[in-house]
Amino acid sequence: DLPRLREIMGEARDRWRGELGFTFPNGLRADIMDEGIVDALADGGCYFVSIAIETVTERLQRLVTKNLDVERAQRIIDHCDRRGILTRGFFMIGFPTETREEIRDTLRFAFRSRLTLAYFFTVVPQPGTPLYDLAREEAPDALALSERDEREGHGYRSDLAWYTRAYGHDLARDIRYAYGRFFISPRRIWRIVRRVPWSYLKVGVRSYLRFVVRRLPRLG
Repeated sequence: DLPRLREIMGEARDRWRGELGFTFPNGLRADIMDEGIVDALADGGCYFVSIAIETVTERLQRLVTKNLDVERAQRIIDHCDRRGILTRGFFMIGFPTETREEIRDTLRFAFRSRLTLAYFFTVVPQPGTPLYDLAREEAPDALALSERDEREGHGYRSDLAWYTRAYGHDLARDIRYAYGRFFISPRRIWRIVRRVPWSYLKVGVRSYLRFVVRRLPRLG
């Protein structure tokens, strides 16, 4: 309810300017927002939001019934950055039938964006969904192995994602490259250092280093 949101943020601005902060860590639907909504959030004390893009491929957006307006979401990310709101993007790669070029398109969007932070995940098809049914049609043996990983608690952290087993493409390598390429950017590093609270930054750096170390090729 956008008018209600504006009213609440206006009250927060008038009553607690500089004293009360808001975050939306689990994600906002960016393509139902506009610049005025971003302004209301910023004026009301919002300083951090997450925006789930998942994929920039329209075909795959339809497949997961998200149908995000990616161009509009990009404009909202840009305006959040202009207003000093930290933005974190969520991305997914490894959808059934996804091509290498479609993976690259999603990663390029992240690299070129004005997002402050980004997380890159591999797709884990879940039973009872059209995505699961499609994965079973494409590569049932790969799906059985991925389900075994998930039962053992490794589904979202396995280096052998369903996509890798199904199509032979190393998604773990793509994920390592994505994190390196996204964060090794002088402009983004400066934005992070300037805007991210030090306590949050320390936790994030430790988590990121653990993530990378777990995925380094094992020697011997």
